[in-house]
Amino acid sequence: MDRGSRAGGGALIGATTGGIVDFVLERLREKRDAKVGARLVRLDLALAASQIRSAEADGKWWVFFNTTMHGWEAHRTSLAARLNEDAFEAITQSVAELQRFGADMDRRRWLQTLRTALSGRTP
Repeated sequence: MDRGSRAGGGALIGATTGGIVDFVLERLREKRDAKVGARLVRLDLALAASQIRSAEADGKWWVFFNTTMHGWEAHRTSLAARLNEDAFEAITQSVAELQRFGADMDRRRWLQTLRTALSGRTP
């Protein structure tokens, strides 16, 4: 084997090894990000559940006008890659329903503010 063949073979092995290392490191990052995301989404959902219980007990539904799911927004791609289909569907549906509910509450609050302004009353 001549010197050029060995250099070419070495470059091929180096490129292949580098690709494998990059792949493994990306999978580890994805796994770590999904684990962090799962914890943060669990926190988002627990806080929303707590707000629902408080709103039900106190009759204060407007606390939902700004329902945000920061953990979901930041980590949904990693969660989609790592969770099984049923778990991902359950979480997606829960988050979507809470966000829809929050948007409805915000719309109602806005309409009430508009009605109050148009009637000339102060809130």
